[in-house]
Order: sequence, then C-alpha cells, then structure tokens
Amino acid sequence: MTSPNIDFIRDFANLYHQKLTTDGIQIKPKQRRNPKEFIVLCCEHTMRNIRAVPRTVHVSRELSQNNVLGKFQASVDLIKSKIVKGESLTPFQSKTTKSFGYKELMVFDWNIHHLHLGKYCERDLQSKRTNELLYAMFHDDDAYLIDIKPHRAWADIDLLNIVENNWPNLLDRSILKGIQAPKKELSDQEHLECREAGLATFRTLGSGRVLMGPGGGITTAKTSLRARYDAMFILETLRGLERTALSHIPNPTEHDSASYWLFD
Repeated sequence: MTSPNIDFIRDFANLYHQKLTTDGIQIKPKQRRNPKEFIVLCCEHTMRNIRAVPRTVHVSRELSQNNVLGKFQASVDLIKSKIVKGESLTPFQSKTTKSFGYKELMVFDWNIHHLHLGKYCERDLQSKRTNELLYAMFHDDDAYLIDIKPHRAWADIDLLNIVENNWPNLLDRSILKGIQAPKKELSDQEHLECREAGLATFRTLGSGRVLMGPGGGITTAKTSLRARYDAMFILETLRGLERTALSHIPNPTEHDSASYWLFD
C-alpha cells in the first residue's frame, strides 16, 4: 500500500502564498524555495502589517500636549476612528508594507509602527507622505498612540520613555531584572547603527529600568526573533498534527526524523 503524500508544512506555505498573492503581494521565487524559511518571512510580514481588527485607542499625555498635534488633528482623528472600527491602516503605513521580505527593524526591535499623517485620498486609498509621523504600538485589543515625531526617529529613546510614563506594564516583559544601567549609555544614533548592523542592544529608560527591545529583538541577519519563534511554534504544531494523521494510516512511509526540526 502506498502512503499518501502528506506534508502539512508545504500545504500551509501554499495556502499563505495564495492569500498573499490574492492581496497583491509579489513574492520572489527564491523566497518560496524553502517552505520553512518562507513561513518565517510570512510571520515577519504579519508583524509589519497592522491587523484590521477593532481596538481600544489610548493616547499618551505627551501626544495630547504636543504643539504639532493641531496641524495633524484631522488625520489623527481619522486614524483613531479607523482603529476603533477595525478598518485597515495600510493607507497610512509605509509603502514598504507590501514589499514581502522587507526588514522593518523598528517593528522587529521595539514593536513600534509609524503612520503618515498626510491628507487621506478616498479614491486612491492612500495617505500623502509626511515628514512628521505618528508612532504607535498595536496589541490584540488595544492601540497605543505614543507621539508625533519627525521621520527617522527610529531609535529615539524618548518614544520608549513615553510608553514607560503612560503604560509601564507594556514594557514589563522586556525589562532586564538585576541589570544595572551602563556607565555610558548608547546614543540614539549608536543604537540605530547597531540595529542596522543586526546587533541586539539594551537601553536604559528615564525611570532607570533597563530593557531589551519590546519587539522581541533581531538576529545578526536582521530578521525578527519573535517571528522566528512564532514560525517555530507553527512548524512544530503542523508536524505534530502530521504525525497524528500518519499514525492513523496503515503502514505509512517512514518519515526522515530530521524533517521534524525547524531547520534541516
């Protein structure tokens, strides 16, 4: 009796590929060559794209008191409305959002997204690009609007200090307990250079707490550690389901044990 060709990882990768191409995402053939690495890229893509689900909006005191808010009040109000209704924020995100495999290092490191504040065009479903950006964190049920800052405030420690001042519980899991602040703190520019080189760093908050990136951190290949862990969970779950399915098939073809690991 010939065993059926069962490969849950391949099937999952194919389904994800179909969904992405339906959404207009272009994927290079080499990105699909290894189904396991492709799923890691899919998890990174999910991190970079803000899911369109209803959330409660929280606004920091610093944003509420920012002098530049008045200039962009209409855009901020529109973004808040879309967040509450669970509508897509893709028109306000970077154009690289649809670039599969793009390394959004600020998201990977700090879990902070940036949104453009230009006039929203209903016809084009696109917001005009602006130098000033709204920086925010998104969790399953909540959105935290941190502040409006210039473009390229990618490693501005003030953003994390605002989170610490308003919602310190968001950073609790990233705090390094028992670690004293270094005598010489990294500057924002030094942190940015380390991040772009694929080096994980820690920073000291104004409160004195020391933390690693709340986004989960990055690898030396500038990939997301969190996405890699998520992919590992998906892959191990799929392999477990596959083993269970095969156990109910009489005389299944023996699987190479190495195939049950995340990376061959």
